[in-house]
Amino acid sequence: MKLPKHLASPENELIYNVDVSESDALRIYYNKEANCIITRSIGFVYDTELRTFLDAILFFLKKKNTNKLIVDLTYRQTYTDEDQKWIDGNWFPRALQTGLSYLGYVIPNDLFMQLSADEIFVKRKGSVDVIPFGNLNKAIEWIKLPKD
Repeated sequence: MKLPKHLASPENELIYNVDVSESDALRIYYNKEANCIITRSIGFVYDTELRTFLDAILFFLKKKNTNKLIVDLTYRQTYTDEDQKWIDGNWFPRALQTGLSYLGYVIPNDLFMQLSADEIFVKRKGSVDVIPFGNLNKAIEWIKLPKD
């Protein structure tokens, strides 16, 4: 699989980019109009590279002073069991401590990743407003709406 194009700029500022291979990449964007972080994890990236990326998301949530996150999983392959446990038990509690309140995610093309994402995000309903979307534009429209 060839890497997809970057999100349109200048509305989506690329603030983190790691091309792991020709088909795997980790990207973080800041959408100023929506005041949100948008992430794209492409392909199968795991362990240290994935965890560094997820920690960078927390860093940019704080740096940009936002509580809104869109996770674009369109091109993501499934997480390992170890990474899924780490996300759930380590990363998510810290994300909530940063003030994360609104999380939209774009449903992955990969069926196994869909199941993995559902397992992670369904657990978080109630502690954070979590909404799945069929495409990134719908997620951005939602995140721009006034929030309480």
